[in-house]
Amino acid sequence: MNFETTIGLEVHIELKTNSKAYSPAPVEYGAEPNTNTNVIDWGYPGVLPQVNKGALEYGMRAALALNCEIRKDLHFDRKNYFYPDNPKAYQITQSDTPIAHDGWLEIELEDGTKKKIGIEEMHVEEDAGKNTHNPDGYSYVDLNRQGTPLIEIVSKPDIASPDEAYAYLTRLRQIIQFTGVSDVKMEEGSMRADVNLSVREVGSDHMGTRTEMKNLNSFKAITHAIEGERERQIELLEEGKEVIQETRRWDDNKESSHAMRSKEDAKDYRYFPDPDLQPMQIPTEWMEQIRSRQPEFQEERAARYEEQYGLPAYDASILTQTKHMADMFEQTADLCGNPKKTANWLMGEGLRLLKEKGMEAIVGPLGFTDMDAEGMLVEGFDQLSTMATIYNYSYYPEHMEQLGFEKEADWVEYKLSVPHQLPEKFVRISEIILQKYNLKIKKLKRSEIKKQNYGQKIFDLINEAYAPLYGYSQMTQGQIDQYIKMYLPLIDLRMVSLVEDAEGNLVAVGIAMPSLSKALQKAKGKMLPFGWYHLLKALFIKRPRVLDLLLVGVKPEYQSKGVNALLFYDLVPIFQQMGFEYGESNPELELNKKVQAQWSAFESVQHKRRRAYKKMI
Repeated sequence: MNFETTIGLEVHIELKTNSKAYSPAPVEYGAEPNTNTNVIDWGYPGVLPQVNKGALEYGMRAALALNCEIRKDLHFDRKNYFYPDNPKAYQITQSDTPIAHDGWLEIELEDGTKKKIGIEEMHVEEDAGKNTHNPDGYSYVDLNRQGTPLIEIVSKPDIASPDEAYAYLTRLRQIIQFTGVSDVKMEEGSMRADVNLSVREVGSDHMGTRTEMKNLNSFKAITHAIEGERERQIELLEEGKEVIQETRRWDDNKESSHAMRSKEDAKDYRYFPDPDLQPMQIPTEWMEQIRSRQPEFQEERAARYEEQYGLPAYDASILTQTKHMADMFEQTADLCGNPKKTANWLMGEGLRLLKEKGMEAIVGPLGFTDMDAEGMLVEGFDQLSTMATIYNYSYYPEHMEQLGFEKEADWVEYKLSVPHQLPEKFVRISEIILQKYNLKIKKLKRSEIKKQNYGQKIFDLINEAYAPLYGYSQMTQGQIDQYIKMYLPLIDLRMVSLVEDAEGNLVAVGIAMPSLSKALQKAKGKMLPFGWYHLLKALFIKRPRVLDLLLVGVKPEYQSKGVNALLFYDLVPIFQQMGFEYGESNPELELNKKVQAQWSAFESVQHKRRRAYKKMI
């Protein structure tokens, strides 16, 4: 049987306002948990929300850019549901009277085909908070995001493939970026998408049963989720089974989805008009003011560059792919007075070569492997770097942003106090895990490294454990051999902890060493003539008070089971005996909450941040 796919996208975009949708609490990405929130966001009895005029204006700016009809008569509704990240037990939204409807945008596919995708409606609403789930069984709620103004853009079911979905999202992101109402940074959650998908036999008059996949926050995840869900539904139908209407969660690491809950209908949310917010009218004068202040969009700018600067259509198109690039071109052209030379410089032979080779973006700084230094320092310039990281001047990030580079990924680092004694809860959990999974802690002997090939086993485990992480590339055998040669002779084996199963297979490893930061500083970064002395002294004679947590790796099937606790169950008493006062974690991906959760058992502070930048070409 032949099947066709029907796709609709619900895209949530956070608006770049200074305050929340219905409260004066500030909006600031990356702030300390629960510092940007107040009683209105929490829904305390007796408090009254107030509509953020800026959020409505931004909503109208986006609507006009998407060729939507703006509704002048509005009221606000309560969408009732309870999750821990929604303390009010309802969301203020626009169910009956969305601010805009019946819009469209045009996409262009790689073969040059153009297609118009309809927009059903767009409404202004508020975001929920953020839940994080700790492997120790505790969950944490950060309400900083609660109440942040959103626009939800609901497409018509006009999308028929992953390629069309990608083109739609790319074009939507570009349009919104030019309006200036949002950063549309998917990595920061300011643009997220829900995918509604069904399949049916070609020629059938009846739509298939629709499923929904929630909160996908990368183009890669969205296209993979669409392809995976399409194949799953087709397989069910070919086997004579039914597709169940439900909400599913896509796991991009496992390339599969799983059911979360049966899909809700409007009646499940018990919508009703919000009694604390009065109906309102959008004055025609206000709407026309907004229309008159709309910026130039990509096509308009490209056409102007051809006329004003005499640029070829190709050059104008490339220079206006992003607002950052367009702004930089104009500023530079005005300064030097030679637009063509500016265009040639910006586009450059390097850019042309990259595109010829099929490259889509420039990303960095990154290492060749995860053992290399990655990310530019953006926070913590007053701190010493660890041995495995790099240092840069504080003005570097500013230069990157001025050149049109945007955040691609962040790594965070923590300073952790070595406790005087292990918390009783930590000991109890570790002992339970040892018994439950029939595991044992092993201390490595120098004679075993080569004899039983433990160096190879450790790096094989690292390759397996780190494989799903952003930017990780598998270490080759040659690289593994070099790292064994470089690192193992320097390691104090007391500061190495291994966890094995009943068959002696390695399932987890933790490695630490005395911090060499101050020793390298004294050596001025040189081994000769006497720099080696400072390093040897730090390693073997007079250890510093600080240690570096070089790496922690857990076999995938044992992750989220508390196995990493066993490493610190073994190592912390050793750190105490050796006189260490605190440790420095190596950079950990900001989104890798599993690893960060392990520091909750210790007194810790996130004190450094590193960033990889990205620029489309």
